[in-house]
Amino acid sequence: MYKRKQTGSSESATQKKSKSEVEEIWHKVFSDAQEAYKQSKFEDATALFTRALGMQPDQVTILDCRAACFEKLKDYASALGDAKRTITIAPRDARGYLRAGKILSLQKKFKGAMKAYDLGLKKVSREDKRYDLISTMKKSAERAVAVGIDFMMVLPYDIKAMIFSYLSFDRRVQCMAVCKSWYAFATSWSGMWRELDFENKKINGQIVKRYMTYAQGRHVRRLTLSDAEQNLMEKVLKLVISEDCQYLERLDLKACHPPPALFLRTLRLMGKNLVDLNLDDTWGIGIHDIFDHVLKYCTKLKRLSILKIQSVIEEDRSFDERVQERKVYKTDLIELRMNLESEQVSDNSLFKLLSYFPKLRLLQLTIRTIDIHRFYHALHVHCPELESVILNFHHIQSNPMDALPNIKLSLRHIHLRTVSLTSANLIKHNFLSSNSLQTIAIANYTGLGPLLSKMALIGLNELQTLYLTSTLDLDQEDLITLLSACPKLEDLKITQSQGMTDAVLASFPNQNQLKRLDVSQSRHLTGLGLKKVVESQRGSLQKLVINNCHRIQADAVAWAIEQLGRRVVECRHTVNKR
Repeated sequence: MYKRKQTGSSESATQKKSKSEVEEIWHKVFSDAQEAYKQSKFEDATALFTRALGMQPDQVTILDCRAACFEKLKDYASALGDAKRTITIAPRDARGYLRAGKILSLQKKFKGAMKAYDLGLKKVSREDKRYDLISTMKKSAERAVAVGIDFMMVLPYDIKAMIFSYLSFDRRVQCMAVCKSWYAFATSWSGMWRELDFENKKINGQIVKRYMTYAQGRHVRRLTLSDAEQNLMEKVLKLVISEDCQYLERLDLKACHPPPALFLRTLRLMGKNLVDLNLDDTWGIGIHDIFDHVLKYCTKLKRLSILKIQSVIEEDRSFDERVQERKVYKTDLIELRMNLESEQVSDNSLFKLLSYFPKLRLLQLTIRTIDIHRFYHALHVHCPELESVILNFHHIQSNPMDALPNIKLSLRHIHLRTVSLTSANLIKHNFLSSNSLQTIAIANYTGLGPLLSKMALIGLNELQTLYLTSTLDLDQEDLITLLSACPKLEDLKITQSQGMTDAVLASFPNQNQLKRLDVSQSRHLTGLGLKKVVESQRGSLQKLVINNCHRIQADAVAWAIEQLGRRVVECRHTVNKR
């Protein structure tokens, strides 16, 4: 009997042998492809990965590797095709989403990359070790989208102008270097050049000329320079004229040396709209130039500061002679800061100068000698709208004027300072008699106690700021009486005073009233007084200064810092070296 041939088993064995051979071959091809990739032979690697895919068309590892080769060859379309095919074959495998997101990011298609990562976060299991990487890459794409948006191409013109208006001139200039669109906006926006601020900068005529050219003159509203020598000032002033800066509203020339004739010509041609003029520490312009020319040329001037200006012209007549021969004219000035220390000024000349300013509201005056009573009367006559006086002097006189009526200025802010200790009896009560005072600052006076007591009786219901510096002979009762009459006091500075004690710090009429307190160099203060003031004012206190208060121990200072914060409390001790 013949046996039947077993053909099925032999065919199965042949197929198994064939599959194992194919498996071995594609592994060999895949290994060769990987080796070519490592050697940066990306074209050879791509061909080998393609051959391997012919044997294993649905192998996601081969697909991802070939996509990496296409990426290196910058064939982004083919790389993205392999990534999408990987996602289709293995939707729960993170590699397809990561590859697609990367390819899209390389093409600056960050929104598409974000969509790929979003899909991956939905499909891939959180247990997958690459899940966190997908989340990280998505955040990176989101940041790239935010950075890639040029708001100059998106925002309306008015919004861009408003944003730039909040920047200083220096910051605006820096913005010009960001990109072409920012540069184009900055050079064309008129507000960019409204304020040309060159203070504390090393500049030359070419820089100023370039900015003036951008500004086209008519857009400039403010020009600021400091420490400019005569040659630079000459170039700048000529540019102001040649570029027709006729709408200039503010001119700050601090510590500069302008050619006098050219400066006055500039104001005559371009000063008709000038509102603010600051010439502090300027060399070449004198007081007489101000009254003979500047105030006449700049008819809209509201604020003028001429502290320590110095003329280069030798005068053949005295200061008083020049003042008395000049005809008075009225100006619209509301703020004047003037230093007359270098001049021999009589009371009559000073009072005549004041008659130029009937609308004056703030006067800062530094002078050698002054008759305080006559000065007060002159202010009442010539400057009836005056609200703020800042008076610095070397010597004071107080001659009685019985024939004059009892007059009062409606002052809100008064600052009185002398170079040497002066008796408060000389200033009497005139400057401090207004019950509408909001600020009082007094330095280097003795015998203030009776004067402050009178002020307390009248009432200081509006007083918010009180500075008493170097008032050595004030006693405790004077200060307690004064502070009890100030229900709105927010800013208090009493230094070098024997009367500043723990009892004074415990006498404030209202809790959480003070915002700033400076009691430096108070020899009688202890930790008890510090504790009292911190407990009563901790809800409002923003700054507490207790420098050189040697009787306040370190543990009390540490407690105050703990209660108020390190930035609020300032405590330093100066060691005198002998």
